Amino acid sequence: MDLVALNSVVKTVFDFSTYGMISVIALLVLLVALIVIYGTVLLNNNKPKIAKSENAAFVAAPAKSIQDEDEIIAVIAAAVAAMYDGTGKSAVIRSVRPSIKPNRSVWSAAGIYENTRAF
Repeated sequence: MDLVALNSVVKTVFDFSTYGMISVIALLVLLVALIVIYGTVLLNNNKPKIAKSENAAFVAAPAKSIQDEDEIIAVIAAAVAAMYDGTGKSAVIRSVRPSIKPNRSVWSAAGIYENTRAF
C-alpha cells in the first residue's frame, strides 16, 4: 500500500467518524430538547387553575395560643406517664420544645427511608 492510498483511507475513516459523532451529538441534543419540552407541557397542564379575583378573601391561620401549648405539654406528659406505668420507674419531663423542621417533605423523607432501609 502506497502513501497516497493510505492517506485517502485515513481521510475517509476520519470523515466518517467526524460525521458520525456530529450526528450522534445532534440527535442527543434534539432528544434532550424534546424531553424538556414534554416535561414543561406536562407540568403546566397539571397545575391547578386559581381564579384571580380582587375580592378574594384570604383566611389567616389562627395564632397558637398559650392554652394550646399547655394542652400539648399535658398530652406529652400523659403519654410518658402511660409508658412508664407499671414499670416501677419514674420519668421527669425537663423541657418541651418544637423539633427542627426538616428540609424535605414527609413524602420525600418516606421515599428516602423506603429506598435506603436495610434488607
